[in-house]
Amino acid sequence: MDWSRISRPAHFVELPIVNVRQRFSHTGVRLPWRQPGQIGAMTSTARLPYLRYIDLLEPILPALLTRRDIYMSHLAEQNATGWRAFWNRGGWWRAVLVTFGYLVLFVVASFIIVRLGRSFAGSAGKDVATNAKVVTTDLLLPEIAGALIITIFVASVAWFPKLFASRPRGGSWWMWIAPAAIVVAAVVRLATTDWKAYSTGAVIAILILGLLVGYTEELLARGVNVHLLSKGGYGLRVTMVLSSVLFAAMHSVNAIGGGKSEAVEIIVTIVFAFFFGAAMYLTLVVTGSLVWAMILHAITDPTTFLASGGVDSGTLASGAGASVGVWVTIVYVILFVVAMFALPENSEADSSAQLLE
Repeated sequence: MDWSRISRPAHFVELPIVNVRQRFSHTGVRLPWRQPGQIGAMTSTARLPYLRYIDLLEPILPALLTRRDIYMSHLAEQNATGWRAFWNRGGWWRAVLVTFGYLVLFVVASFIIVRLGRSFAGSAGKDVATNAKVVTTDLLLPEIAGALIITIFVASVAWFPKLFASRPRGGSWWMWIAPAAIVVAAVVRLATTDWKAYSTGAVIAILILGLLVGYTEELLARGVNVHLLSKGGYGLRVTMVLSSVLFAAMHSVNAIGGGKSEAVEIIVTIVFAFFFGAAMYLTLVVTGSLVWAMILHAITDPTTFLASGGVDSGTLASGAGASVGVWVTIVYVILFVVAMFALPENSEADSSAQLLE
C-alpha cells in the first residue's frame, strides 16, 4: 500500500455535520465531503452510507497516520543528501563520532561558562553540593549548553519525530525490573536525604539540573546512538552493550580536573554508568518510549546528588543512600547478565521495520 496517499488534499473540505467533525478534529484529518452547492457535492442521502464507515475508520485512523508518517520519514531519509545522508547511514563509528564531538563541545563550553560564571557570581571555592550559585554556575549552566548542543544536532538531521515516536514494545516481564529498580532507588534516596544541608535555591537548581541531564544524556545515548546503531543493523544485545559503553565514556569527562584522591570515585561512576545505561536501554525497549527513559534518568541524578552530596560519590558515601546505591548497582549487573542471554535476537532495525509491514 502506498502510505503517501493517506494525506490531506487541498480540495477536501470540512464535513458540515458537527458531531462527526468533532470526532475527527483531534486527528487533523479533513473528510472528503464537499459543501452543499459545490460541484461534486454529495446529497444527504448519498452521505448516509459513508457515515456507516466512520465507526470503523475512527479507531484505526491514528494508526494509519502514524504508519504514513513513518513511511514518509523513510522516504525522506533515502532522498537526503549531504549532512543528513551521512548520519542516516548509521553505524557504530558514527555513534562514536557524535559522542566524541558532543563531549569536546560540552567540555569547551563548560570550561568557558564555569570560568565566567564564577567570576560574575563570586562562587569560587564554595560547596558545590549545597550552594545555589555554585550549582548554577558549575553544573546547571554547562548542562544547558549541553542540551543546546545535542538539540541543534538532532534538529539538523531532522530526527526529533523519529526519536520521540512510539517504538514497538518488546522483551519480557523481567525487563520491567529495570525501571522499577530506578524508581525504588530514587524514593529511598529522597527518604534518606539530609534536607537541612541544602538551601531551597540549591534544591530547585538541582532538580532543574536533573531534568536537563535526563533530556540531554538520554537524547544522545538512548536516542541518537541507539538510532545510529539500529541503522548499522546491530541486534538488541550489541546495541545495548555499545550504547552503554558510549554512555559510560560520556562520564569519563568527570576525570578532567580531578585529582588522584577522586580517581576511585570516577572509576566507580564510569562502571556504574555502564550498567545503568544497560538498565535504561531495557527501559527503552520495554516501555517503547524515549520519554520514559528521560523521566527515570531525570529522577536518578538529582536524588543521587542530594543523598550523597555529589554525583561521583553516590556509591561510596556512607549511610542508607550509599546502601541503596550498592544494591541497585547489583540489580543492574544481574539484569545486564540476564539480558545478554535473554534479549530477543531481532535487530533494532527489524523492530522498526515491523511497523511498515
